[in-house]
Amino acid sequence: MRVRFMSYEDLPKIRLPNGNDVFISDSTLRDGAQMPGIVITLRDRLRIYEYLHRIGIEKLEVFLFSSTDKRAAREMLDRGCNPEVTGWSRANTNDIDLVLEMDGIRETGILMSISDPHILIKMGLPGREAAREMYLSALQYAVDHGLRTRAHLEDITRSDLEGFVYPLVRDIIDIDRDCTIRICDTLGYGLPFEGLSDPYSIPSMVLRLRELGVKNIETHIHDDFGFGTVNSIVGYWYGANWSNLTFLGIGERAGNAELEKVLLFLKTRVEGFEKYDLSCLTEFAQFMEEHVGIRVPRNKAVVGRNIFSHESGIHTAGVIRNPFTYEPYPPEIVGATRSLMIGPTSGREVLKIKVEEALRELMDMDVSVDKDDWRLNLIHSEIKRLYDEEKRRSCISDEELKAYVEKYFLFESIFENESHKSGDPMPD
Repeated sequence: MRVRFMSYEDLPKIRLPNGNDVFISDSTLRDGAQMPGIVITLRDRLRIYEYLHRIGIEKLEVFLFSSTDKRAAREMLDRGCNPEVTGWSRANTNDIDLVLEMDGIRETGILMSISDPHILIKMGLPGREAAREMYLSALQYAVDHGLRTRAHLEDITRSDLEGFVYPLVRDIIDIDRDCTIRICDTLGYGLPFEGLSDPYSIPSMVLRLRELGVKNIETHIHDDFGFGTVNSIVGYWYGANWSNLTFLGIGERAGNAELEKVLLFLKTRVEGFEKYDLSCLTEFAQFMEEHVGIRVPRNKAVVGRNIFSHESGIHTAGVIRNPFTYEPYPPEIVGATRSLMIGPTSGREVLKIKVEEALRELMDMDVSVDKDDWRLNLIHSEIKRLYDEEKRRSCISDEELKAYVEKYFLFESIFENESHKSGDPMPD
């Protein structure tokens, strides 16, 4: 007999093929803060840090250029808990000194722009060799001063991997054997497939870095083509042990791989990831919307308002019987609640549930309504007519439904009694 999946618990979880432990570093307060049109205040940075702590994120990275950057880093460090606060610097000693001056930071990322457009145009360097010398000099300076390092290989999907990048990686790990090599897909050109021409295959890059003896591999994927999250997960699948993400995918242009999506995948689909607590994700998204000004689409995966909202008659009927029929994971995992809504596609079953809820609130007692109750049919017909005549373009709110219930179940009940006494017929 074939396996029957009747509940969330029946679904088998997958295993990462390399059996490697994987971790998350967050860039919401670094790359995310560069999103045009938003300013994250000191107070809001600390709240974001608190949410990341509640979730269980292992690291976050911060700028240290402004006074607010430094105050935020200091307050986060003084709390003495995860996520670990790490620095970020360009490949020069002045930037690295800013990290060294912040007592308590023990790790920094170093930006290493490796594509020819970045080396020649953005940085104005004479060529690759000058870039190589600059990067290795900065790395050596950081290591000599006791910092753990990450090498941020910027714009890797427009670079010469065999001719420049992989030889540079060999030099990097000669200086710092434990350096985390960050695959930075800066314009989102990377793809989750093997066997592609260089430099597009994220799986091939991860496998090649492992062949070179890199111990710590991290992905940092921008979402210009919509592959940010899947490429981050693919990185894990092929042996990367870190991914660098932002909450809600905020960041420059189309943003970055989304923290909440990767977390949900690990928590619900992969064996062994009980370490992350996702129960504040919905609250976190509401905070970002209200305080940082990030608009969260209603249908956004994991944290959108519609994720556990049901209107269609077929869907709501299934969810009422067993949420597993149309919900891929329980709402409490991400701190959300289920909502049954009345709209143009709603049937009598969901209307019955909503009417009973309204009656309980109005009468402060449990009330059961028959699905064929004539009053229920009248409400259903009246609502359906609104949509058929295009007089309504939104769902019926709970307050509006309560008015229908008052009209037909409370007031009509009085009329019914009076009519019964006088012998007048009731509606069919």
